[in-house]
Amino acid sequence: MAFATPPVAVFPEHTVTTSEVIADMHRANPGHPILDRIPAHAQKLSVETRQFVSPLEVVAKEGTLEQRNTPAVQGMLTLAKEAAQTALERAGLDAQDIDWLITSHTTTPSRGPAGVRPPALRGVCSLVRGPGQPCRPSSGAPAGRAS
Repeated sequence: MAFATPPVAVFPEHTVTTSEVIADMHRANPGHPILDRIPAHAQKLSVETRQFVSPLEVVAKEGTLEQRNTPAVQGMLTLAKEAAQTALERAGLDAQDIDWLITSHTTTPSRGPAGVRPPALRGVCSLVRGPGQPCRPSSGAPAGRAS
């Protein structure tokens, strides 16, 4: 018998304010010509805080993309495992019982009519598949997007 289980949401432990992010941009890029525009754009987002898998000083430290990205990926994998284990426990299931896995991740607030950015919709389309099934948008959805 097929059934869907309720979603489980998990969040990174480090809360960072938009003001802290903007201050760090100023610290790291003094005199950059676009810095004076950042606060106005940030205010339009209406996001006061965001969750990071590492403290801001770790996320914003200088280094290669790999050096900065590896801890973030590891943190996200830890969160994914926590969400999956919690969902399985709540449903009384084992990992071997799962045929489909639906995930979503977004880092930017939405301005779309459904409250979800088009890239997030594409991400869900690319991740929601049954065994051997291609991802196809629902009828009426623009190409590259799921509805």
